[in-house]
Amino acid sequence: MVSDNNGNPMNSRIKSDEVDIFLPDWTDREFKEIQSSEISDFKLDKTITCGIWCFRGKLLQKCANETLFAVLFGILSSMLTASFTYYSATIATVEKRFSIPNVNTGIIFTGTEVTQVLLAGSISYFAGTRHRPRIIAVGAFCVALCAFLHASPYFIYGAGDNPSTEDRDSKVCQSRTGSCSMVESSFGPQVIMFAAQLSAGVGASLFKTVGPAYLDDNTKQTKTAGMMSLSYLLSEISPFLSFQLSGYCLKRYVTPYKETRLSPTDPKWLGAWWMGWLVIGTMTFIVGCLLSLFPKKLPRAAERRHYALTKEREFFGIYK
Repeated sequence: MVSDNNGNPMNSRIKSDEVDIFLPDWTDREFKEIQSSEISDFKLDKTITCGIWCFRGKLLQKCANETLFAVLFGILSSMLTASFTYYSATIATVEKRFSIPNVNTGIIFTGTEVTQVLLAGSISYFAGTRHRPRIIAVGAFCVALCAFLHASPYFIYGAGDNPSTEDRDSKVCQSRTGSCSMVESSFGPQVIMFAAQLSAGVGASLFKTVGPAYLDDNTKQTKTAGMMSLSYLLSEISPFLSFQLSGYCLKRYVTPYKETRLSPTDPKWLGAWWMGWLVIGTMTFIVGCLLSLFPKKLPRAAERRHYALTKEREFFGIYK
């Protein structure tokens, strides 16, 4: 075990840009005393202050803590999980609206996995020295883009209320004659949906690899497990909420402001599959904006590194 000049134990190893450092296992009260006396020369700079460009201040700086970051990161992870769950819950309605074969639906869904496999390794390598909260925010914006792209076919191609369902029923199967014919599927919406899944894969690769590393580097070893558990707990709640959201949206008519004689139990019914995507996309975008305000290093972690590096230099006689 390494000790400093005063005989204090230094047994918690951390990473530093210059050397490996052993941090003492201080209590919060002891570290506050150290902070007020021995590291009074520690100054805040842009790398450890909250905000971006002109959006800075003392109010934002109070939010620079690992607990808030863990909560926001957990919400962001839950939004990604919610997008997958909502896709699974509403895809049957989308297939009916645009006459998409089940095989094509499976291919579209694999877009997320393709981008994660191709990008996960390179992103984790190049993002290590960059501003990681902003990289996570870019990932959040990619997931938000995925949600908005999934909703866009409604605005581009229209609601497709009665004509698409009735024509499809008359073209696909004639129950009286027993003859069936294939319906031409809409290629444009499929391209948009596949692009949306690619965007979700990029976003997942960005914040799944960078987020846990940032949380681990900026929390004490005794708190890291708790912070990780908090973020993962929030992400596990999202499937239940997204299924509730899909149920609510699909009970609404595809064009909410139009009256219809159809009921949700009617085979010709089309639910408002696009509404939930707008909710998921908006919430993800807001969380991404909040995460982009976090500093490159959290102040408490930077203070501990500063003090530990100073003591390390004193111990080895290289302090200037």
